[in-house]
Amino acid sequence: MHKIFHRLILCMAFAILGGGLLAAQETPALQDIMALKGATLVDAGFDAPIENGVIIISDGQIIASGPASAVTIPEGAEIVDVTGRWVMPGLVDAHMHFAQSGGLYTRPDGLDLRDVRAYEIDRQHSSDELPVTFRRYLASGVTAV
Repeated sequence: MHKIFHRLILCMAFAILGGGLLAAQETPALQDIMALKGATLVDAGFDAPIENGVIIISDGQIIASGPASAVTIPEGAEIVDVTGRWVMPGLVDAHMHFAQSGGLYTRPDGLDLRDVRAYEIDRQHSSDELPVTFRRYLASGVTAV
């Protein structure tokens, strides 16, 4: 499968499952190998989603993925049952304004509510809450902005 797809699917797999892994190393120990088993895999390079898919992850990198019938799970790997879930590459939001929260008060060009709440106060709030904004993006499947 495509190398970029492997990296993107890893991002989504852990966004969906709420996990995280370490950077790749040369020789993975057996306990560092994980198999995500049973999900439907989406890859734009194929005509249809892959049902009952398997993703093999070693030290934070996908080393194999595809239908369960074609991917061998290494003996001793940690197996995580993700049946009923879909795994896809992370989405990219190519048009984001970090200084704007999308709230009513941050767009005086569209609806001027500066007499209700100062634009500068709302911009500062957006800046202070940027980590929350990023978590919302990730929870929605957006892995890059």
